[in-house]
Amino acid sequence: MTSLLKFCTIFALIIYTAGSPLRISSADTKDTRATGNVKFYLYTQSNPNTPDQLYIDDIESVKSSHFEKSRLTKILIHGWGGSYTSSPNRPVREAYFSKGDYNIISIDWYEYSKLNYISARAKVPTVGEDVAEFIDFLHEKFGLNLDVLVVIGHSLGAHVAGFCGKKVKNGKIAAIVGLDPAYPLYSYENTETRLADTDAKYVESIQTNGNVKGFLKPIGTSSFYPNWGRLQPGCGTDLDGTCSHGRSVTLYAEGVRGYSFSPIYECDSFENISEKSGCNKKVTAEIGDPLDIRRVAGIYYFTTPGEAPFGHLTEKTFF
Repeated sequence: MTSLLKFCTIFALIIYTAGSPLRISSADTKDTRATGNVKFYLYTQSNPNTPDQLYIDDIESVKSSHFEKSRLTKILIHGWGGSYTSSPNRPVREAYFSKGDYNIISIDWYEYSKLNYISARAKVPTVGEDVAEFIDFLHEKFGLNLDVLVVIGHSLGAHVAGFCGKKVKNGKIAAIVGLDPAYPLYSYENTETRLADTDAKYVESIQTNGNVKGFLKPIGTSSFYPNWGRLQPGCGTDLDGTCSHGRSVTLYAEGVRGYSFSPIYECDSFENISEKSGCNKKVTAEIGDPLDIRRVAGIYYFTTPGEAPFGHLTEKTFF
C-alpha cells in the first residue's frame, strides 16, 4: 500500500468516526441475529409516503400490507448513520415510482448504523443475515421471485446487500447494485467480508469517491467510474468525500428514470482507472436498474457535468 493510499484510508476513517469513540467490544463483533433492530418498510404507489411495516415470520403483517407478488420488488439499504427515511431511499424510490408500480422495501438498521463507524461496520454481517432471512420468508410464504429481485445498497449498505446475497438460502438474487461501497476498514482481497461480484447473478457498482469513503478497485460484474471515480465535478474540494460519495445515489436514480450517461467507454483494466488514462472504446453499457439494461461485464468510465441532471434523457431499449 502506498503512503498516499495509507493517508487516504486513515483520513477517511477519521472523517467517518469524527465525534464518536473508536472502540470495538465483544458485543460488537459477535455474529448474532438482530433481535428486532432491523426493520422492513414497504412502499407502493398506493402508499408512496406512508409505509407498511413488515416483520420476519409474521404472515399477517404481509397479508395486511400493500405487498403484491405480481409486482417487481426492489430492496433499498442505507449506509452508516442513516435510516429508512434517509438516502438512498427517497430519491431511488421516487425514481422507480416515476416508471411504474413496485414493491419498494426500505431496510432500517438505524439502531446499528447510529453507532460509531467501527461498531456499525461490525454489525454489517448481522444485518445482511436478517435481510436474507426476510427475503427467504417472502419467497417461501408469498412467492417472492429471486430471479427478478434487485437489492440496492449505498456505502455500508452495499456490503449489507453483499452479505444478504451470500446468505439467502432459496437461490441466488438476480442483481445487487452497490452505490459507492464503503472502503474504510474493508480489504479488497477479502471478498467474504465485502460486496463481491459473486453475491448475485449480476452486480452493478457505481464508484464515485474511491480511496476515501468508497472503494476505488472494481467491485461489480460491471463497475462504473464517473469522472474516474474519485472527486465528482460540482463537489468543490470535498475533503471528507460526502458530496462525491452521495453522487452515486443521484446517478443511479437518474439511470432508473431513463437518463443516459453516454458516451461510456470500456477500460482494458483497473490500471486505466488508477492512472486516469485510456478507456477509449465506446460501448453500449448503461447505468440503471439491472432488469432494464444490457447487463455486461467490465470496467467503464464516463464524464458528467457538475450539476443535475448529470445524464441526458433519451429513449431506452429495455431487455
